[in-house]
Amino acid sequence: MALSLTIFASAPLFAAAEGPVSDTVDALAGLAPVLDLACTPVSFGVWRVPTGARAAVNTVTLTMEDTTTKYTASGSISLGSGATATPYAGVCAMTGSNNMSSTGAALVMTNNTAMAFSGAAVLNRVTPTTSAALTATLATPATVSIDADGAATWYVVGELTIPNNLVTANYGGYQSTTAATATYSHE
Repeated sequence: MALSLTIFASAPLFAAAEGPVSDTVDALAGLAPVLDLACTPVSFGVWRVPTGARAAVNTVTLTMEDTTTKYTASGSISLGSGATATPYAGVCAMTGSNNMSSTGAALVMTNNTAMAFSGAAVLNRVTPTTSAALTATLATPATVSIDADGAATWYVVGELTIPNNLVTANYGGYQSTTAATATYSHE
């Protein structure tokens, strides 16, 4: 009679503990201002203006209709051509307010009246040889509604005055010599 012997090797169901394991855990944090405000420039566009005496100064007025910039011009000037010629309102975006108010929070602009300009290479125009005495007044709404996320967006519009008796050396780009300041006061 033949005997058969079967040997089973057994392995433990659980590995024996080999000691502690570890990994690192970083701690992260971020800090942001309670309020943050960023504004883009106002562009009155590029206008074709004749030299010499005109009937009077010319004005370019920017207004907003919903989210569309509207513009009107007085006198014998016409809008230039090209992508940089079209006027547009400035946009201010504020975030981080704790003052959620559908009735509005106060806005203030300073240095926004009788703003002087100097020649500059902007709007795809060269710096003029001789600067013309352009001036502008900018405006924002008096109040703005703050949404549930503590944010608000508003537009900056205004009026540009182009003086009479321009000369060829006045043609080119212009930038305000001092920027206006838009302020939202956190209450």
